[in-house]
Amino acid sequence: MSCSAPGDPNERWGTARAAAERRPLHRHAGLGFKWVGRRGNQKRVPDEAERRVMAAILRWLQEGCSYYDIARHLLLNRITTADGREWSRSRVRRAFLAAISGVIELRPPDQPVAG
Repeated sequence: MSCSAPGDPNERWGTARAAAERRPLHRHAGLGFKWVGRRGNQKRVPDEAERRVMAAILRWLQEGCSYYDIARHLLLNRITTADGREWSRSRVRRAFLAAISGVIELRPPDQPVAG
């Protein structure tokens, strides 16, 4: 086993190479995004379905619902995240923070989310 010192150039070689080749660094595309394309040649693109849910989350929070109430509503209506997981309270919070910070541009939902 070889241990490298913090900041060792060899430690970051894989990350730098992936970034230079514009490849995913990990499997998570981020809130409101998804990976499309063949493995090894994937592109990060907006996920409109998840963004509609995020717009609804923003609206529900503005109406006075709590993170927990929203996560529970999404769970009961079997609305999942882009990767098929349940919306947790913390993920609802992260979606809200991403929406209000301008990280993700949300448009009003074309189709209402259950509820």
